[in-house]
Amino acid sequence: MLNAYLRFAQHKLFWQIRTRVRNLQFQILSRIFGLKYLAQEERANTSILMRVASGTVRQLLAAVTVAAALQILELLLINYLIKRWSIPKPDSYVVWLGTVAQICGVFIALYFTAVTAAAAAIYAQVPNNVRDLLARERWGNVYIRYLTFVTFLPLCLVALHLIGFEPLRLAVPFLILSSGVGIIAFTKLGQRAFNLFDPTRLSYILFAELNRWIRQVGPGGFRWLDPAFQKHAYRQAAATIDTFEAIFTISETQPNPKGRALLGLVGHLLNFLAQYQFQKLRIPTRSLWFAEKYRMRIGILQKTAKCSSHMKPESHFFRTPSRSTTGSKLRSNA
Repeated sequence: MLNAYLRFAQHKLFWQIRTRVRNLQFQILSRIFGLKYLAQEERANTSILMRVASGTVRQLLAAVTVAAALQILELLLINYLIKRWSIPKPDSYVVWLGTVAQICGVFIALYFTAVTAAAAAIYAQVPNNVRDLLARERWGNVYIRYLTFVTFLPLCLVALHLIGFEPLRLAVPFLILSSGVGIIAFTKLGQRAFNLFDPTRLSYILFAELNRWIRQVGPGGFRWLDPAFQKHAYRQAAATIDTFEAIFTISETQPNPKGRALLGLVGHLLNFLAQYQFQKLRIPTRSLWFAEKYRMRIGILQKTAKCSSHMKPESHFFRTPSRSTTGSKLRSNA
């Protein structure tokens, strides 16, 4: 076999064929690798799409449920409505529903434009825990969820009309009230949009979280005597206070007239600490909500009489409860 290989290796044609075979093998393997990589990418994209879809299930079902409820209510009240209220013209009905959906979509775009501007101007150079406050701003999140519901509902009503149902009379007043709330609420939300440019104005999220974890480890909280839940609450509160410290650092470096933002945050913090002085009295002293401190106790035993004197240390650690919570402000002893 070796002799045959050496004999063929002396010819140029052998090496040309060998090179082409290896190139063909490489191309086949590269195609297989590309297909496997493409399959992995599609699997990852499908997983992300399923997560996005699962996150919209509630609002989707809410809009479909309301549309179906209006249709059922229309059928139940048809005898009463037919005498007092004529059916909307199909063309006008569809155009009006489309207009409502477009208006709500414009308000959604305006809100996210304000959020993007705030993120680019203020939150680009801040730590991640402070940047997360922008995504956890409750007023805006609730408003956007409501507005997306009002935007999708007209599309459901148009779909009902396209599959053969008559235009719904009850949909007109319902959508007028729903869209009116969304439009008028945008003016209030627009005033609060300026708070997005000041991280200290979003500190109410942190105070709410701290109060939530304090209630968790107090009487009436879910498994408030369980050490695992106490430790979890302690860690969550510690992360929240780390965010407070980051906000204080940012407020000190940013220009602010007369330091009003920082003074306001300090005032809210003092009010919170005053309330916490009474709330922590309801928490068991052995709770893992409080920071653990360890001390060393050394007992010295000496032999007497005729034995040579020596020391026998007997050391052990024991945990002493301290009324100190997490953070630079709450970690001091009560």
